[in-house]
Amino acid sequence: MVACAVLGLCWENEDKYKRAIVELQKAIEASGRQSASYLDYLGRAYAASGNRVQGEKILDELDQMSKSGRVTPAYRAATLLVLGEKGKAIDALEESFGTGDGTLVWLKVEPRLLTLSSEP
Repeated sequence: MVACAVLGLCWENEDKYKRAIVELQKAIEASGRQSASYLDYLGRAYAASGNRVQGEKILDELDQMSKSGRVTPAYRAATLLVLGEKGKAIDALEESFGTGDGTLVWLKVEPRLLTLSSEP
């Protein structure tokens, strides 16, 4: 499961989105569709590949997980950025900060969020 996710991220980094999507889908299925991280990765890969509709579907799924308290809105930020929704990405991160989200410790080093490094 983790190997598929890491391989998917590697393919995405190489702009090989079809391969990335296949590997990330394997990771998600192996997790029983319970991993917000893997869904976040898949949403970003879809968005980066130009498949806005699928990227938005993943965002909807993450939003539902967030409403149930299973994940924080921060998991939506990378996909929102690729979809050109910088303001919404920042809002998601700020909302997560308000909940004391521990995943935000990675904010300055998360490559998928580097476009926000110039933001105050």
